[in-house]
Amino acid sequence: MKVERVVLDTNVLISAILSPHGKPAACFDWVIAHAKLLASHELVDELRTRIARPKFDKYLSAERRLSVIDDVLKAARLISVTGNVHACRDPDDDKILEIAVTG
Repeated sequence: MKVERVVLDTNVLISAILSPHGKPAACFDWVIAHAKLLASHELVDELRTRIARPKFDKYLSAERRLSVIDDVLKAARLISVTGNVHACRDPDDDKILEIAVTG
């Protein structure tokens, strides 16, 4: 099976950022090397908001956080979501499915 496009949840992206030698980072690196990362403005905004939380201050400088957001934006194809998917128990995860369906 050939994988062409992949959507990664913000939790995977944050884990990849915090642990560059862990499995989420390996997953992110694989996607960048072998497929196209799909994202939306909403997903990037969620990543920006979550990574700005004070609990990450001891792990990432403000400069590194901005750099990470830029890296994701450079690597990803941005998809416009319309809010038409309603399939997850957690409504916040519907946007992930919509990126996948639309992308």
